[in-house]
Amino acid sequence: MDEPTANTALRAMAHRMPHADVDALTPVVTRAWNTGYGGSPPWAAAMRAVVDATYGPGYRHGAAAGRDFTAGYVIREAVATRDRLTAAGNALPVAVRIMDTIAQAATVASRTPPTVRSPGPSRADYDVALGDYNDESQPGRAAAAARTGWSHGRAQGHADAAWSLSATIRQAVTREVGELALRRVEVEGRSAREWLNQLDAKARYSAEAVEVSSIRSTQSVIHDFSVPDTAAVSQRQAATSNGLTAAQLAGQDQAPGVAAAPAGSATSRPRPANTTTTSPTRRRR
Repeated sequence: MDEPTANTALRAMAHRMPHADVDALTPVVTRAWNTGYGGSPPWAAAMRAVVDATYGPGYRHGAAAGRDFTAGYVIREAVATRDRLTAAGNALPVAVRIMDTIAQAATVASRTPPTVRSPGPSRADYDVALGDYNDESQPGRAAAAARTGWSHGRAQGHADAAWSLSATIRQAVTREVGELALRRVEVEGRSAREWLNQLDAKARYSAEAVEVSSIRSTQSVIHDFSVPDTAAVSQRQAATSNGLTAAQLAGQDQAPGVAAAPAGSATSRPRPANTTTTSPTRRRR
């Protein structure tokens, strides 16, 4: 595969690769595909090579974004709390100092390159790439593998950097003001240590929500697999004897509270409400 062909395919896939520089990825994808090319479909080895080649760049990009978002969130919260304490006029000077220390620690951490390291793609990442049959041509399969490597790497890097930066800030603040002060000084009705714990959690979860929102805003054509609905199957088998109409059968396939679509229209099942995309824990290989 040559670079112009790969670039065209990547540009067509760009709407499913948030924040990716497809021009910079083009030579990376081309080399990986040609290195792993086996000569016949489904080109699994070549696709795995592309996932490997694009996961790292995606991870590093996500790590930088996760660091910046988390640091910005912490700084805003610490400064806003400090301003409220100052305006109230009855806060202990040490409480104001703790807020300043948190904001300063986050600022310093945001200027330091992320220290997290890419774990590399997992077997599940390869499976996702191989299951994307949006375009079964060689360029299309290469683009699908690049999308998986970039997007999955970026999501993991974003999460890892958010957790790492939060830990760095906590260590810096504890070293500066001491654990005893964090436990004894009150900030808005709770100890400074508890306040910092809640800030830590809110910053990380907000970072995760932003990344998940970015992923879900892109179009996905990966086939969904679900557990067969045995109740619906039984109802279909009884359709002839019960005289159910096509419209009634369509209604049985809807989730509770979702109206059935008119016969002949294209519908899809709603995504489960509790589905999550990014996990703070390391994935099992």
